[in-house]
Amino acid sequence: MLNLDQYDIVAQLDLADVSYDHTTVYKLFDAYWQEKFNHNQRIVFYTSRHPPKKLLEHIERAAQIIDISEYFILICCPVELTTSLQSIVTEVEETKVFKDNYTIPSSICPIPWSHIEVDISGNYKPCCIYSESMQKSVRDSTINEAFNSAYMNKLRDDFLQGIKPGGCSHCWKTEDNNLTSNRIRHLNFLQKKLFVNYLDNVKIRSIDVKCGNACNFKCRICSPVRSSLIAAEVIKTYPEKTFKIKDMLIKNKWTDDDTITFFDDLEHALPDLENIDMTGGETFLVKKIDKIVHTAVKSGHSSHIRLHYNSNGSIFPNNQAKLWNKFKQVDLALSIDNTGEQFELERGGIWLDVENNIKKFLELNLPNLNIYIMPTVNIQNVFYMPELLEWATSLKLNTTFNYLEAPMAFNIDYLTTECKQLVVEKYKRYSHPELDAIAIRIENSKGSDGIMFVNEVTRLDGIRSQSFQKTHPEVAKAMGYV
Repeated sequence: MLNLDQYDIVAQLDLADVSYDHTTVYKLFDAYWQEKFNHNQRIVFYTSRHPPKKLLEHIERAAQIIDISEYFILICCPVELTTSLQSIVTEVEETKVFKDNYTIPSSICPIPWSHIEVDISGNYKPCCIYSESMQKSVRDSTINEAFNSAYMNKLRDDFLQGIKPGGCSHCWKTEDNNLTSNRIRHLNFLQKKLFVNYLDNVKIRSIDVKCGNACNFKCRICSPVRSSLIAAEVIKTYPEKTFKIKDMLIKNKWTDDDTITFFDDLEHALPDLENIDMTGGETFLVKKIDKIVHTAVKSGHSSHIRLHYNSNGSIFPNNQAKLWNKFKQVDLALSIDNTGEQFELERGGIWLDVENNIKKFLELNLPNLNIYIMPTVNIQNVFYMPELLEWATSLKLNTTFNYLEAPMAFNIDYLTTECKQLVVEKYKRYSHPELDAIAIRIENSKGSDGIMFVNEVTRLDGIRSQSFQKTHPEVAKAMGYV
């Protein structure tokens, strides 16, 4: 029998018990977590068998994620161990047999266990960058019906089996280029909750609502699907596309259809919600989003909800900003790809107005408000990324990178040889891990002759009476535009 009189035992468990599933050790550590342990306190695992190295690594990983020092974990077994965990060689009475049910593939994503998205057309998706169709929408399914559908159940099963779903191709490609994907960002943020709670208690805790394409900008990397101004421009410039565009606009006004019960469903979901993502179009133009925020406060559930906004920075939402202190957290991601006249050409609006709004957001000085920029890295701005980071640093703004895949004309995988060299040489002057990763991606990319880019920039300069050459002379030359 074990004799551990010298220790103050916080918890004691047959080591085999944490081999039956992935979550047991996480739940154990979470249950007994303390801000500070006494020097002689221990969480003890015992076994009469030789523990598998993989199982010990599983315990080490759980301790790291739950934030329990390995010093306070003690393994008692009849053999000497090579591990960072404390261990004692001792005889233990017959214990349970180990199983191998605790492994979770490193490719897992927490999103399908807790989150669902409604896209601009009212279609349900697992997340905002998922590329396949679930074939369910707000017109034929409630939020719960979509989340608990056979499609979502299979997606979760695929992740548990180590299968990389095809609809997640954007993340796989991003990670293949050693860049930070949406999956990795969410895993870093949610891994403790995933292992302690989500895997065994699947329900909607997060929702991403895209309430239409009403927008006051015509970003060059955007499309009629996401910008009402671009839709109007296409109708005016290319009359033959009018029918197709108008049909799309009708679908994208699903929030105006009173027969759709989505917002009633959302109100019923508030007690379990931990996060609401809100985007457009331009988020702060969408009245339904204003309603969501006010309803959450009125219902008394705002204190456990994180709000996440994406905005182009052109509008300061006075009505909503007054309520932000009622929420657990408010994240404001600003789509700032560049500054000055380069911003105005790439995205639109007046840069000084946007910069003044950013300063107004910062002046709110709310402890629960996290403001950061989220540039979409593309051919237009990739050369100027160091300057953008310097501007962000000057305002003490963090940066989260997004990588454009489509339209291909602006994808950084299709730089000309001259532009590749231009960007890579410039980045050598800066010490930044994400810039280093971008440079590696560019060096390993297939590249192009620049014709796609030139044709698209020529088209946009023509219909908008703008000059890319004037605002972006280095890139214009390197891409063969001049």
